[in-house]
Amino acid sequence: MARGSFNERANVLAAEYWKSKERAGPTANEKARLDEIERLLARGISGALGMQLEKEANELRRVIEDKRTASSNLVAVRRDLLDLVSDFAPSLDLRSGTMFSYDKDREPLSENYFRAITEIFFGVPKIAIEFKTAVLSDKGIYIPNAEDDFASLKSLNYVTTILQEAAKKLLGRENQIDRAWRRLREKEYGFTAFEVLVNSDRTLSLSDIEKIREGMDREYQKLIHPEVYHKGLMQDLEYLIGDAWEHPLIKKRGDRFEVTDFGKWVWLICKDKDEKKPAEKKASGFGRLFRKKGAK
Repeated sequence: MARGSFNERANVLAAEYWKSKERAGPTANEKARLDEIERLLARGISGALGMQLEKEANELRRVIEDKRTASSNLVAVRRDLLDLVSDFAPSLDLRSGTMFSYDKDREPLSENYFRAITEIFFGVPKIAIEFKTAVLSDKGIYIPNAEDDFASLKSLNYVTTILQEAAKKLLGRENQIDRAWRRLREKEYGFTAFEVLVNSDRTLSLSDIEKIREGMDREYQKLIHPEVYHKGLMQDLEYLIGDAWEHPLIKKRGDRFEVTDFGKWVWLICKDKDEKKPAEKKASGFGRLFRKKGAK
């Protein structure tokens, strides 16, 4: 695929995605009806009723086959769209103010594309992809807080990276999102703090995090002394905002912490899949932590 053809290819795949989705669907009702008709015909039903049943059976077979074909096509188109996003990026024009418009010699990305890719990522179609640093829509890529070309290009690179790594994740390829999730899961105190920050969707101080966490999980009071948790939490948060991360999950503003765009996507894409894995019976965060380690 030529590098400059992202927009056109994405639009074609998005249109095919929605077309296939509209035609695809469960076949249980049609299959049950067809089975019943075939049993009657096998018992020798004939005459006008038999002819009507034969006609209906043929129509049901066509519907079932069409739905199966559309479902298979939907899976293939979904993969093709993720492949495209994982390796390429939109064709853009030069920045004008706060906006990167789409290349005037190419198609703009359609609303259908954004609806398709957001449904694939999160199960809910949306007409734009919103980050803290940028908004991607059929109008272009809006970067409101960029002070100069360098800052705007840095933001553009950042959100493009997130999209590409998310696509790789869903394709089962090596990706930075899975690596970040594994590292996060190694820090038990940090993970509980990260969960609080994601769910709060705002900046929080260390004491804010501790108070919210305590309110969420009363086992905290029984299993660990507050000073022990406080120390462990500080250490894990310092690790999560440290220089070892190419794309940190958390950043610190003054004495307050907040989840980054990359961190939010790591959480949204990995959390549900992680919880569906066979594991010990799910309990609260601290319950799992101290049944494993033991209280001190």
